Amino acid sequence: VLTLLSGSAVVRPAGTEAATTLAPLGPGQFRQGLAREVFGYLPYWEVDSTVDAYLRYDLLTTIAFFSLTYRRDGSIDTGTSGYLRYTGATADTIIAHAHAAGVRVVPTIQAFNTTGQTALLRDMTAQTVAIQQTVDLMRLRGADGVNVDIEAMPSSLLSAYGTFIANLRAAVLAWNPYAQVSVATGAGSFGAQMAATAIASGADRIFVMGYDYHWSGSTYSGAVAPYGSLGSTLTTYANAGVPANRTILGLPYYGRTWPTTTSELNAPVQTDTTTYGGSSAFFPDTLPGSASG
Repeated sequence: VLTLLSGSAVVRPAGTEAATTLAPLGPGQFRQGLAREVFGYLPYWEVDSTVDAYLRYDLLTTIAFFSLTYRRDGSIDTGTSGYLRYTGATADTIIAHAHAAGVRVVPTIQAFNTTGQTALLRDMTAQTVAIQQTVDLMRLRGADGVNVDIEAMPSSLLSAYGTFIANLRAAVLAWNPYAQVSVATGAGSFGAQMAATAIASGADRIFVMGYDYHWSGSTYSGAVAPYGSLGSTLTTYANAGVPANRTILGLPYYGRTWPTTTSELNAPVQTDTTTYGGSSAFFPDTLPGSASG
């Protein structure tokens, strides 16, 4: 059973109503004192009864709930785990505690499928639905902005992407003039083009995905976020005209292992995954001898 937000197609599962009305931060309420912005993604699969006590609200400026999904018609998919966690009671607690600490809380809404991206960005009817539902969702959750994550997008959609970001930001600011619209973009040259387009369209922040330089499909083993590669990425972004003071460098809190043919640095990865297994991610608290937490 779903309860409709009045006048909106955005829904919240019945029985998960917030104990108090959620409202975005206003002037003078945002965190002060940190030398830099600290923007952290909170994946839906980590949103459980323990995560609130784990979060360091004193070291954050923004929490982005990852993630919700745009459908091809522009509507937000209300059946995903990400949506259900973001609109659940645990999220209510996190939002309340974050706001008490002056930390922004925003949803991340993604579109990863090329067919869906084309429908969303080229069809103005779908785009209108997406923007309206995004603002409705922000109102429902007292959000302080929105993070848009469109990945593996064809270059032919770059102009339409800019139009979408511009229209979205105009609608978001019409509701909350203190909100921020941020976008996540890849570490390569096309990611820099997307970032430059988003900045030209009014995006407040660019989140550079500074990770997966080596990934599960890599031919050679190596660091997920090599220092030299990160520097090259930032140079590429600067050359594309993306201002440093609106750029957030996203760093991974994980590493990756591969079965390799030798023990040498950057050794070739074994191609026989049936015998040796494949690549896998690891986190600091899963390393041998490390303390959990």
